[in-house]
Amino acid sequence: MNYRDYNNAHSIGWNIHHIEWCTKYRYMIFRKERLKQLILQILKDIAKQYRINIVDIDIEPDHIQVIVSLPSIMSVGKAIRLLKGISPKRMFEPEPKLRL
Repeated sequence: MNYRDYNNAHSIGWNIHHIEWCTKYRYMIFRKERLKQLILQILKDIAKQYRINIVDIDIEPDHIQVIVSLPSIMSVGKAIRLLKGISPKRMFEPEPKLRL
């Protein structure tokens, strides 16, 4: 990574964080490859929309780990709210029976 990719008018540096979250009650909903690919695509779309750079992502059956590079004006809490809040809503649209 080049530090010039992560600068703005007043600062230079990296804003990289490791974020991990679990499914509700640790349900193993990501055992199927189809659901793994769906959540992966949803997370990439959210990241592109909000200019979050996903460095690495790992989807386990009961949790998701993401290493992200955030814009300097975005807090870690806001990035977590965006990724964790929007992804289930978008995931349940094509898979409504997944809630059951």
